[in-house]
Amino acid sequence: MKIAVVQPYLFPYIGYYQLIASCDKFVLFDDVNYIKRGFINRNNILVGGKVKMFSAPVLSVSQNKMILDHSYADDNRILKTIWHEYHKRPYFTEAYELIEKVFRSKNRSVVEINRLSIEIVMEYAGIPLSLYKSSDLAYDRGVSASDKLIDIVKGLGARSYVNPEGGRDLYSKEYFKLKEVELHFFKPEFEEYDQGTPSFVKNLSVIDILMNNDVEKIRSMFYKGAIV
Repeated sequence: MKIAVVQPYLFPYIGYYQLIASCDKFVLFDDVNYIKRGFINRNNILVGGKVKMFSAPVLSVSQNKMILDHSYADDNRILKTIWHEYHKRPYFTEAYELIEKVFRSKNRSVVEINRLSIEIVMEYAGIPLSLYKSSDLAYDRGVSASDKLIDIVKGLGARSYVNPEGGRDLYSKEYFKLKEVELHFFKPEFEEYDQGTPSFVKNLSVIDILMNNDVEKIRSMFYKGAIV
């Protein structure tokens, strides 16, 4: 059984969803400090054919508070931008319905809205999802980052942890092995598609993928990538 533990992001890029699809259980690491200028509340879309970062405003944001202690402002101006930039794309109607449901959620918790942006897309793609929040789990919160992950994995009855490839310099396979947990890294795979632009732009929010691809194509894209 493979477990991944990642902070909750808002409509993240495809590699995030590929990581979910590659694992048996996925944990939203929500009881850690909020990171400003990260991807918790923002991501990239195409505006005028160029990459532009959208940002959902968070109330009283502080890196001294945990992610779960933050809420979004009741401000959905981003929806106007998305409508204006994508309303002519082939799958706009289906995609916008999902996106609007997330941004208009009455529960303004950052964790819950971000969770919904993950769940609703996986459901749309028809891919099973076993999702947990770290704040709901019993694990030792007073140990190192590696030991927290190891404790979470073991608590879920697994012995295999998959981390995004960006964490290669943060975690040691030897240390995890010493603790009887296999450490793997996930390498995403990007497939080009028609974005209505002269050249393909990768690493955009999944919003761009939803707007430009049918369900079967999205499902196929989500099952790409490799655990190494």
